[in-house]
Amino acid sequence: MSPRRARRLAAGIIVALIAATLLPPFINANRFRNRLAETMRLSLGRDVQMGNLYFTLLPRPGFVIENLVIADDPAFSAEPVLRAGSVTAALRLTSLWRGRLELAQLSFDYPSLNLVRNAEGRWNLESVLMQASSVPAAPTGTPRPESRPRFPYIEASNGRINLRQGQEKLPHTLMEADFSLWLEAENQWNMRLEGRPTRTDAYLSDTGTVRMAGQFRRAATPGATPIRVDIEVERAQLGQATSLLTGRDRGWRGSTDITARLDGTARDFNVTATAEVTDFHRHDISTRDSLNARITCQGNVAFQSSRTTFECTLPIGKGAATVEGFVATHSYPDYDVAVAFREAPMASFANFMRRIKRDVPADLRAEGTFNGKYRLARTAGVSEATGAGRVTGLILSSEARGIALSVSSFDAEFPQPKKGVPPRMELNIGSAGMRLGGRVPVYVAARVTPAEISAEARGDADLKQLLAAAGLFGLADPRYQVTGFATFQLGVTGKFEGFAPPVVTGTALVRDVTTTVDGVAAPIVMQTAAIDLRPEAIVFDKAGVRLEGSSAVVAGRIVIPRHCPSNGCVSTFDLRTPELNLDEVNRVLNPRYRSSAWLSLPSIFAGKPVKTSRLMTLQARGTINIGRLVIKDLVANRAVAQLTFDRGKLEVADLQAELQGGKHKGTWRADLTGDEPVFSGQGSVEGLPLTQVNALLRSPLGTGTAKLTYELELRGSDAATLRRTASGTAGFRWTNGTWRTGGAAPAMQFSDWTGSLRIQDEVADLTSSVMQTRGGPYQVSGRAGFDRKLSLRLSGPRDQILLTGTMQAPVVAVEPAETLPARDSASKLPDASLRKTRN
Repeated sequence: MSPRRARRLAAGIIVALIAATLLPPFINANRFRNRLAETMRLSLGRDVQMGNLYFTLLPRPGFVIENLVIADDPAFSAEPVLRAGSVTAALRLTSLWRGRLELAQLSFDYPSLNLVRNAEGRWNLESVLMQASSVPAAPTGTPRPESRPRFPYIEASNGRINLRQGQEKLPHTLMEADFSLWLEAENQWNMRLEGRPTRTDAYLSDTGTVRMAGQFRRAATPGATPIRVDIEVERAQLGQATSLLTGRDRGWRGSTDITARLDGTARDFNVTATAEVTDFHRHDISTRDSLNARITCQGNVAFQSSRTTFECTLPIGKGAATVEGFVATHSYPDYDVAVAFREAPMASFANFMRRIKRDVPADLRAEGTFNGKYRLARTAGVSEATGAGRVTGLILSSEARGIALSVSSFDAEFPQPKKGVPPRMELNIGSAGMRLGGRVPVYVAARVTPAEISAEARGDADLKQLLAAAGLFGLADPRYQVTGFATFQLGVTGKFEGFAPPVVTGTALVRDVTTTVDGVAAPIVMQTAAIDLRPEAIVFDKAGVRLEGSSAVVAGRIVIPRHCPSNGCVSTFDLRTPELNLDEVNRVLNPRYRSSAWLSLPSIFAGKPVKTSRLMTLQARGTINIGRLVIKDLVANRAVAQLTFDRGKLEVADLQAELQGGKHKGTWRADLTGDEPVFSGQGSVEGLPLTQVNALLRSPLGTGTAKLTYELELRGSDAATLRRTASGTAGFRWTNGTWRTGGAAPAMQFSDWTGSLRIQDEVADLTSSVMQTRGGPYQVSGRAGFDRKLSLRLSGPRDQILLTGTMQAPVVAVEPAETLPARDSASKLPDASLRKTRN
């Protein structure tokens, strides 16, 4: 090509491009609007409305249609079948030269399509497709123009497909849908569809991708249209898939992939499908290995008879399960399904259980096989279930639980229907026998219904083996170590809905039980107890409990609530013991016990920090009755108190006891929630004989009767710290008594001695104290240390007495009062013998 011709060609192209860019706005395309709408109406058989129409030359000649609305058949819906904000209709240039308006391609941007199914099972698009198929058209890819218009290539991007059942708008929808339709050959249409299924009433983001590719041909009626459709569902998360289908996440996890082919007519087609689930498990269970399953099905769907037949196979290890039958969807669904298991290994069932039941050991293993045949049917609203299966050679084992359980062969069957009794959908399992170290075997039977599974167990067993066996099914906490024996009759019920924890009920008589509890240093021994497991509480009755190594037996009744709310439950108790020696308890709990030490908190909490003990979560209240309570040399008889435990706080309220011959009444509290324990108490002791105090202090203090009141606070977890931090006040009234000041000095006699004490820094300061003697009142002041050192002053009308030294070895000095008048006789002094200093 010469340079001159090349320049002309380039100039022509430039002019054409400029014209294609500048001319379309000046062309009134709206004059083609009615003609284009009529063409679409005739092709679809539905009214068509459109907004503005614009002509475009680039990238190819055509029209841009705004606000396209295609009406639906009023018999189906008053809403449009299709809405699109923008539609590009590309023209075939060759048709323009022949004076015809022929579309090459229709492109819908963000369309909204409504699919409606009426009560007769017909779809609103059937008449549209029939109308379109009745219009003579050449295949889309025909290169040369014919007398027939060529069928345009129809595509939609980022669309939305809504579903209706009659006048009810369903929540199911297909978002981000891309669709294409074209006439591949004479009488053969091809289509493709891809989108993300979701619901309008829930937020679903991981339902996978649905892809469809198929073809259909012309037919006299919509139901006779030959179809072949391939469907693929890719990477659908199982929980989101159940939410999509049922409206609620059922709690299952895993990845789901489905492939299916529909081949036949629109009203009667065969189905071949495969479904795979990868890493199946419950949402709150995590395992190191994965459970994968693959099921293949083939069947037939006949809309004319509303009947679906199918046959599916699920490989299970070296065996398999098959399901075949039919489902008829009339006004009420009927079905007849046969289920068969052939040499299904119990190892696969154990693998399945590890993923559907919490607290099942991760190393649960099973041997044995299951064979059975069942039939499930429903006719005219009446359900029926028949068939039987048998488990043989079952051995359940777990190294973590330390058990290998051999179970006798047992059946799983539906009961034979009784005459006059409506059949029940109930599968009976067992009775299966096993040895668990008891006097007689343990027998287990179960019942499965569509709503729940329940089991019953009875027999006699070693508790360690019984709990290990229950742990195989996630029914026992492995943290508690228990030995002993039990004769029991128990029931377990678990609902399938919502993963509710199973409920264990029944009765048990336990004997010679030893267990450890987190937070208690010494093992707990229960000689006998009757246990009643109720739905609302666990009741221990006639229980005799003691700490191992201790002779004190605590008996009574304990009620522990079940199914507690988030703020916890409060247990109740009524306990009694003939004698409790805290020194003995300390010796049992504290390995560093010394005879001079008092009960220490670290021993109670088994060496654990107080805040980490399980006792810190305890909530309980009740009554304790102790016949004889011994705290070192202090003895309290017939002690009764109301105890309240509240997550690290203890209150001993209304503590009444005969204390050293007197009567005590008061309240004590302990707060273990802080950095160090805090103890506080207030109370009184009336009618306290001083002779009993003499024995307690191991010092001849005096005679008479005393009344004491006190209000104290102590901090710490050992005796030394408690003494150092003790603070508070006390008051006393000592009547009709004598006070032996020490040595050979005569005792001071008085009718009444009252006083107040302030306790701080291991010292008790005596304030506001007056002793009434025959010779007049004495003002008493001074202090006494916790180390038994004394510093007291008694100021009377004629003399003053100084008392120093210790309680075991007091030093007494008597001095004349400064204001005392001189007298020769000392007989009028209250105690003439105190005039001399004595040691």
